[in-house]
Amino acid sequence: MPNTHKKTALVTAILLEISIGNATAATIQVDGNNCSLTDAITAANTNMATGGCTAGSGDDVLELMAGTTFSLNNSLPPINSNITINGNGSTIERTFNAPNDFRVLTAANADLTVNDTTISGGLDFNGNFGAGIRMDDGRLIINRSTVTGNTGGGVVINNGGTSQINHSVISYNYGVVAQRYGSGVSVVSSELNIDNSSISNNFTQSTVGSGALYLSDLDGPVTVNLRNSTVSGNQSTNDGGGIAHQHSGNGSTLNVDNSTISGNVSYADGGGLSIQGLTTTIRNSTITQNYAQSNGGGLHIASGSLTLQQSLLAGNYLYGSGPQLRVDGGAVTLGNFNAFGFSNTSGLSGIGPGPTDIIPSAPLLSGLMDNSLADNGGNTRTHALNLNGQAIDFIPAANCLQSNDQTGKIRPIDADGDGNSACDIGAVEMPSIIFKNGFD
Repeated sequence: MPNTHKKTALVTAILLEISIGNATAATIQVDGNNCSLTDAITAANTNMATGGCTAGSGDDVLELMAGTTFSLNNSLPPINSNITINGNGSTIERTFNAPNDFRVLTAANADLTVNDTTISGGLDFNGNFGAGIRMDDGRLIINRSTVTGNTGGGVVINNGGTSQINHSVISYNYGVVAQRYGSGVSVVSSELNIDNSSISNNFTQSTVGSGALYLSDLDGPVTVNLRNSTVSGNQSTNDGGGIAHQHSGNGSTLNVDNSTISGNVSYADGGGLSIQGLTTTIRNSTITQNYAQSNGGGLHIASGSLTLQQSLLAGNYLYGSGPQLRVDGGAVTLGNFNAFGFSNTSGLSGIGPGPTDIIPSAPLLSGLMDNSLADNGGNTRTHALNLNGQAIDFIPAANCLQSNDQTGKIRPIDADGDGNSACDIGAVEMPSIIFKNGFD
């Protein structure tokens, strides 16, 4: 005879678990009047009704009224519980004339997800500790959002788990004169995945930092994966106009795939990237028109390692004259269908091209690619290749490392119309010349 008591107990336990699961999350409607953002965060942190906001319960969702600007005269409460902010196109900003300096969002020991929100106006003159968003000992996820116009760094992730920045823009943030950290995104002893995003036009004056992306293994290993993204127009008074690293010996890894690093400026070493004690792998990427004042217009490596594969490094400049890639130490691996320079000049110092690499003969950079960043499809701006240039269909299909390019197009494509599909060098795979000319 079936044991109905056991079945009843099991069903009861399942229903109780479902009930508890449903009770562990609350959605708090935030309109800025009946329920302010300050009260909503307090309600979520404490699981108690606050002001006109309903009580939080576990992992909470703050649903912001669509298209609203939440102007802050005082700092918001620190976030210490798991919260998702659905901005619905809203802006959270520190007002220009607020009486005190403060960050816009601060979180610790929690998971914070920011969706469809603009974060702006944060002010931290004490250091570049994340005037826009700062996360300590937790996980930060930014989706379809913009972090812009913050002074004291845009985003800082410190001693956290695996964070993400997806389909977002980090731009026009400023790094003050300080000991460390950068103006765009700083990652300290954490892991960060950046996908389909743009880090652009940030500027820092920090002693150790970068314009766009700063890595530090100060308290433990740091790993950053930059994919299908563009780092452009950033500036640093120190090393790494685009990307830089502070080496403390705890292990640092940077992987760059299908990405564009363009037009960044360092008034020291490494206009695009400065590599010190960093294990760096760059695949199917375009590094161009970066500028450095001292060493390595595009890249400078002092220690650590660099592996460059199926990437285009051309048109990077040094003050006066000098190499676009300078190797002063560390280990460098080339020789996997890269293109270096133009006009039969590689621009390499301290190492030569590998056996499958090329030095294009085009007399001008425009013989290889469009000099300007443009919308060539996808989520970020890129440099289209010249369909008559040597980067087109250079990589045999069997050797292609990626199945898609930065814009999302498949690889390989028969761009030159010779009947053989092959991969292009760099971040962008060009369409077939037949379709480009308008034929079916």
